[in-house]
Amino acid sequence: MAERKAKLLLEKDALVTVISPKITSLLEKLWRATKISYLPVAYTCTPLKDAVLVIAASNDRTVNSRVAKDANQLGILVNVVDSPVESSFILPAILSRGDLTIAVSTAGKSPALARKIKEDLALIYSS
Repeated sequence: MAERKAKLLLEKDALVTVISPKITSLLEKLWRATKISYLPVAYTCTPLKDAVLVIAASNDRTVNSRVAKDANQLGILVNVVDSPVESSFILPAILSRGDLTIAVSTAGKSPALARKIKEDLALIYSS
């Protein structure tokens, strides 16, 4: 999940920082290519202070909830991938093909369904 969100933000020229003791091989490649910043530590609130928005995409529910609480206290927009109710914004599944952009949203109720619909649309609107 963190990979997809990081790639989406990078496509929009965002500055991305990943905070996690471990990262995936793709995120490591992005870090080594200086496409993202990486803090190889357990989550703490400190790095959030300079953030414009935060995506909590840990596989740990407790960490995601803590990130949401901290971001909300700091007045920072937050998307919690496993809890729409803790999120101040949601990200739709986005399919881009040239000048065509299609966004699919279930208002956070079923990200898996939105992703499946996006995959189906990708077959219809192949590049």
